[in-house]
Amino acid sequence: MKHLIFFITACLLSLSACSFENKYIPKMEEIENAIRANPQDMKQWQKLERMIHSSNYWDVYYGYTGFRTLAQEKLSKYYPNYIAVFKKGLNHRDMGVQVVCVEGISNLGPEAIHQLYPDLEAMLSERKENSLTWEVASILGQINNKEIANDSLKLLLKISSSKPTYISSTTDAILRKEALKSAYKIAQRNLTSEVIDQFETSLMKMKVENESDQRFKKDFEETIHKLQEELKSRTEN
Repeated sequence: MKHLIFFITACLLSLSACSFENKYIPKMEEIENAIRANPQDMKQWQKLERMIHSSNYWDVYYGYTGFRTLAQEKLSKYYPNYIAVFKKGLNHRDMGVQVVCVEGISNLGPEAIHQLYPDLEAMLSERKENSLTWEVASILGQINNKEIANDSLKLLLKISSSKPTYISSTTDAILRKEALKSAYKIAQRNLTSEVIDQFETSLMKMKVENESDQRFKKDFEETIHKLQEELKSRTEN
């Protein structure tokens, strides 16, 4: 009987999914295509921006998705409000919208990340394990402003050496892995013995309590070794 109920429920859900017509995607795609045809048409950009100010969640979500897609296609240079658009999205109450915006920001390049760094940094303050913090930690590796790079490196190394908020002996916490990768990218662009010392100090602070910690500690040690070899190579050359 349970199997029959499950089967009937699955069929009803399937029929519902097939009959559902998403009217927001065609609306977004129509605007996107108009912008592709003429990227300097401000009326179309403004139409897309009006979507993110809508009271309807799906208008907002697909509006931001449109901005992300056009950023991926390198069309953001035609619209001066891109930073303001994504800054608004970073402070949206819905994580799905926030993730779309972070993905879009990653396509705008380092300068956009520098301007929005305070908002991005705040998202990592509690070191939560979710798709938003993973994406934020990942894009910080693009930072090339020296002052912001110093602050970001400290933050990323603190995350890397801290106990994850998600604990499992078998599944690795993703946030600290993304943080370490970005810390490595920043270190490569600002490589000195002092920078390597920061990595070594952070590693010493790390507590190893399970197999996941042991695997990550090995990754940390390998990252330090790579930086040491890179610094040695640059010094010799």
